[in-house]
Amino acid sequence: MPAAIKYLRRAISALLLTAALAACERRSLEYYYRPTCRVILNVDWSNFPEIPTGMSAYFFRDGDNYPIVATTSEIYSTEVDLPVGHFRCFVMNQTPEEFWTYSFMNMNDFSTAEAALTMTKSGWYKSKVSRAGIDPAAVAVAPEDLGIALIDEFEITEEMVDDYQALYADWKTKTKAAQTKGSASDDSTRDAAAKAKVALDGATYHIYGIAYNVVCELNVKVHIQNIYNLYSARASMDGLADGFLISADRASDNETVQLMDSDVWSKHIDDIDPTKGYVEGRVRTLGLPGSISGNLALRDPNANIFNFSCQLVDRTTTRDFEFKVGNKFNIEMGVHGINLVLDLELGTWEDPDVVLPDVPPAGSDGGGFDVNVDEWEQGETVEIPM
Repeated sequence: MPAAIKYLRRAISALLLTAALAACERRSLEYYYRPTCRVILNVDWSNFPEIPTGMSAYFFRDGDNYPIVATTSEIYSTEVDLPVGHFRCFVMNQTPEEFWTYSFMNMNDFSTAEAALTMTKSGWYKSKVSRAGIDPAAVAVAPEDLGIALIDEFEITEEMVDDYQALYADWKTKTKAAQTKGSASDDSTRDAAAKAKVALDGATYHIYGIAYNVVCELNVKVHIQNIYNLYSARASMDGLADGFLISADRASDNETVQLMDSDVWSKHIDDIDPTKGYVEGRVRTLGLPGSISGNLALRDPNANIFNFSCQLVDRTTTRDFEFKVGNKFNIEMGVHGINLVLDLELGTWEDPDVVLPDVPPAGSDGGGFDVNVDEWEQGETVEIPM
């Protein structure tokens, strides 16, 4: 073989070897590289009334049409890989599909995401106000617990991604070397892998949120004269919020009606005067529409109409009472964080707001108080001046 050809072959081989070595030097970073940074989401559920079975985190990046959604059974801390961008985020217990009392709307945008109460049709309630396209028997169901955690907005930069990915590739490479058996330097390679993991954890970004229950309680107490004539009670309250605006952290401006059926009421007879007493009931709601601030006594009384219906012990006579109560609520903080309690008391022991007529009890049961009765006809409505 001529010397010139041998020299050419050696030169080509040297070039190929150099290229291969250079490729090996870069391969670890290129092989593991992803254009993301690891983010650790930490959520405090101590203000929520139950331990959730999972959570869903919605990450909204500026300019994107849809959020990045992370669903997990981990509830206190979970990992997610996010690309470069400016993010806003909220977390909720469960996934939207697991709730049955809410319809989640406009979830592709952080500023418009909303949980709206599911509607149902009442067997006895009929609205006195005719609204186009709305069934007069339509009412909202009582909401289940909905925990929301709002996360402070944050930024993932290109530098954060590059730093994390370089450290990730270094950790993976050293971990693989430490797992190789029979190496004379097992201790040193394991030590190098552990140090690489510490450096990687230092490049991981942490975000935090505290979850609160957005559901309120509505407690109503109605003082009644001649309470021994009461067999059962039921009521409706209009002007309650029909949804919750997640990013605004408040009830929506839209209104709905919720029922307080006979099974939510309990009867209490006065120990001194058995002609007097009260009934009280409780129902879960999303509270009053909009942002609640200032003196509620200044609200329009017509903002909420409470209709209270009584069936008397003859099982035939009914009485309906209408109260304008928009300015009668008392608000107190609930047990869990920002959860609110709406308290409404109608009348007093000395001056009951409901007076029932005397009627003979049906059969020989002496009246009693039944929380599960058959449907009864609407009675005469008595509007109570407040």
